[in-house]
Amino acid sequence: MIINEISLSNFRIFPAVETIVDLNNVPHLDHAEKSSILLALQKIFGETTEDNRVTAEDFNTLGTMTVSVKISFPEFADPAAAAEPCHRQLFKYMQIGSDGQLFCRLSLSAFRHDLISSIEQHLYWELPGELHIPLTPAEHTIFTPAFLAGSCSRIICHE
Repeated sequence: MIINEISLSNFRIFPAVETIVDLNNVPHLDHAEKSSILLALQKIFGETTEDNRVTAEDFNTLGTMTVSVKISFPEFADPAAAAEPCHRQLFKYMQIGSDGQLFCRLSLSAFRHDLISSIEQHLYWELPGELHIPLTPAEHTIFTPAFLAGSCSRIICHE
């Protein structure tokens, strides 16, 4: 699993206008941007409910906050790996990129109406046609070990 791209809107220091970061060609990022990106990844891939919980501090401004990741699976080039049960259940969310590679999009959306109301958040598969399918707990456990194994390490080493 490789996290190729992350898009952020209204998350921490990122403005409400969507910012897309290509993790295969990471531009120079300052410490606040790197920290915000890593926190955004933790909100999606974290192990615990606390890791995944969106807080008031995660919003740049009131309104809707979104974080979306584009994930590719180069290991699927090996038919044996693609046949693994945990991988098979992901195929229904796959798309084919212009380069012919399989990928999927996973998005976190949260809404904060005012300073005192609770935060509503949703984690979902993003499919063409603005179709959003909620991520199940079983699907979430597939990604957490891969994330913790360092699939996003490229962003950490770019000072």
